Amino acid sequence: MKYFFAELKKRNGLLFWFGCYNIIIALVCAFLISVDDAEILGVSRWLKPMKFYVAVSIMVFTMGWLLYYLSNTKRVKQFTRLIIFTMFFENGLILLQAIRKTISHFNIKTTFDNVCFQLMGVLILIFTFTAI
Repeated sequence: MKYFFAELKKRNGLLFWFGCYNIIIALVCAFLISVDDAEILGVSRWLKPMKFYVAVSIMVFTMGWLLYYLSNTKRVKQFTRLIIFTMFFENGLILLQAIRKTISHFNIKTTFDNVCFQLMGVLILIFTFTAI
């Protein structure tokens, strides 16, 4: 495991550090699950952001490893920036909605909630095309 993270840091430092950031936020959410009773749809409001931050950390580490094999370093830098930008704001919106004690997906109750949901859709679409 130590080799993997050392090698990953060499292959794509930005994605390595972004993956670490996601793990830290997931751990904070895990801690908050144990100390905060607030629920959304019957589960801790921190569960959804925790799962998304864990999933993004795994995806980011994987992309950091695989992008190493692309020869066009300019493209790799563009992909790296797009991945970080889209996932930072995607997860940030999910976390924001958890902080606000409301659902993040399919939430169109208010204009603000609708804008958040639509923006999440745009961000994940950009990410998906970047990954492809």
